[in-house]
Amino acid sequence: MVKKTKIDKIIAGEEPSTKRYISKVASSLPENVKAIVIADLFNVTEATINNYVKQNLIKRVSKNSFNLKDTVNNLVSHFTNPIVHDSLDSELIEARIKLTNEQHKKLVLENRENEKELIELTVVSSFLSRTFSILKNQILSIGSSNANELADIDNPAEIKIILDKKARSFLNQLSDTIDHEFKNEK
Repeated sequence: MVKKTKIDKIIAGEEPSTKRYISKVASSLPENVKAIVIADLFNVTEATINNYVKQNLIKRVSKNSFNLKDTVNNLVSHFTNPIVHDSLDSELIEARIKLTNEQHKKLVLENRENEKELIELTVVSSFLSRTFSILKNQILSIGSSNANELADIDNPAEIKIILDKKARSFLNQLSDTIDHEFKNEK
């Protein structure tokens, strides 16, 4: 048998001087305290204390006042009870699973909606290939289709105007083609 030291006896509350000290301290404490005091004792927020009241773990003696002894005893016994602790953990886990499942369902629906808006890569690739081919052919044809008209013009400003018109015409055709292609895809 191991002999208890004086410190062991004090910690265990077996030392008479410790019992007197605890009684003296306990008698000097107020009977009722505000929620903030309980919150500070348990290192939680006042909102958590209010949740404990809603869960019927503790009771108020007035609007924002708690019986110190009863409240501390109730909370300590609640949190040291392994059955309660396990059920709190399983309730929390179940709530998290439920929330995660709901979030997953929501994301699946959003994904389906977004997929409806998407255009297949092969369609976009084919479209871009056709568009650039048309654009290349039109740009390359500017010289041959307008050679006679441009050859007779000596003023560079007039040549610029003609080429600008042709370029705008090509770009307008390209814009119309894009509009037509993507309206058909949706």
